[in-house]
Amino acid sequence: MDKFGIPIGGTSAGMMILSQFNYIAYPNTIVSQDALNDPFKPGAVTLKRDFWTNQTPFLPLLSTVTDSHFDARDRMGRLVTFLARVIGDGWAGTKAARAIGVDQESALLMEYDAQSSKTGAYTVRTVANPGVDGAGYFLNAGSGGDLIVTPGSPLTFTKVQVQKLPATGTPSSYEINVLRGAISSSSGSLY
Repeated sequence: MDKFGIPIGGTSAGMMILSQFNYIAYPNTIVSQDALNDPFKPGAVTLKRDFWTNQTPFLPLLSTVTDSHFDARDRMGRLVTFLARVIGDGWAGTKAARAIGVDQESALLMEYDAQSSKTGAYTVRTVANPGVDGAGYFLNAGSGGDLIVTPGSPLTFTKVQVQKLPATGTPSSYEINVLRGAISSSSGSLY
């Protein structure tokens, strides 16, 4: 794909299936607080890793789970929960696992950078419809954090690192902590 310069993308569910791990709203969807209160809630937190025959063919999305309509539908808690599950279920290691959230009416563009000295380096930027203040969010587990992800119990997941890449404005970084289902941010805002 990269060597041919063919754009590939998706919005909403179409974006979510591009990653290696996928949230399936089957048979029901879940809101953030319910996911934080029980990361294994039956019939609501369904994660899959077998959408692709082997793994996602999109190299920058290996070990990644995604979510869309992010800020508008208050999905930070559920994406943190998905990331916790990917690590807790042993699907990806703590250092490799990532999560990406993208706001409504926004797109996260990843372009292969052939000029980069790093192998497989990508430039990333967020674009949004006119008049929309959208962003992309990159989450990963920080070092030294706690992760307690157990069926029927509230999530504890500390030191989750967030990089916010807005379509306009300055990128920022902050930390998310979840203690027994209660989510907080070092910046005072989840978004």
